[in-house]
Amino acid sequence: MVRAMKTVDSWLNSIVISRRHMTGAGCNVSPLWGYPPCYTPRQPSVLKLLHRGSESSVEMHVLLLKEPREGGSGPDPYIKELASRGHNATLIPVLSFTFVSLNTLSDKLFQPEQHGGLIFTSPRAVEAVKMCLEDDERTEQWNMDIKDKWNAKSIYVVGKATATLVENLGLVPLGEDTGTADVLSRLILEREDANILPLLFPCGSIKREVLPTALRENGVSLDTLMVYQTAPHPDLEKNLKNHFTEQVQEASTKSRTFPSKNTIPYIHVVYLIYFTFI
Repeated sequence: MVRAMKTVDSWLNSIVISRRHMTGAGCNVSPLWGYPPCYTPRQPSVLKLLHRGSESSVEMHVLLLKEPREGGSGPDPYIKELASRGHNATLIPVLSFTFVSLNTLSDKLFQPEQHGGLIFTSPRAVEAVKMCLEDDERTEQWNMDIKDKWNAKSIYVVGKATATLVENLGLVPLGEDTGTADVLSRLILEREDANILPLLFPCGSIKREVLPTALRENGVSLDTLMVYQTAPHPDLEKNLKNHFTEQVQEASTKSRTFPSKNTIPYIHVVYLIYFTFI
């Protein structure tokens, strides 16, 4: 993760050089940094920024450093929102994921009687479960009775995207509107008591400790299992370089289109840093 942030910071700093090139070509470029690295903007903040941009005649080129929409079904919601306001957006994935401990996860999934429920705080954790069901025999057993045994318990989730993936497994999610692990922990504590069997919590290598800490302090046991590791995306540096190169070339082309400096449009480059940590 640190390497990913350093790569992003390096290329964000390089935009200063790109700006000199574009300004020298006769095009005034104004980078607008909406969020510092490591900060995950909430949707209202992003929409506020978009609304601010849509009130002017400025064309914004938005670089979204985040994960693509899960499942690849339809455009990313941020890209869709930007397009509806007349702005262009490019999405560059920052992180990559490697799945681990799937045999252990599979064993636990097929022994639901040893747990009081399931907790999913990220789509990757659900994807790990899906990978455990790729074997035809396992899938048949899951559909025959295992998923019903889990549905007799509580299946907690954070976010609608995660909830949708959980539903695709035949499970019934609770808490999709909680939005954060902190709020979800409060929901769990309202519904469960200290006598419950451990809740199975498949998670990533850099999960936040908010939920585990809250449950532990209130006597609710967790069976935490790391099922994926997070690392910088292998093509991050290359993709950033290509993006900035294209921006320079586009600005140079536009500068030749407008003979008078007074008629050269402003090109605002807005970078929304959107990391996923859980």
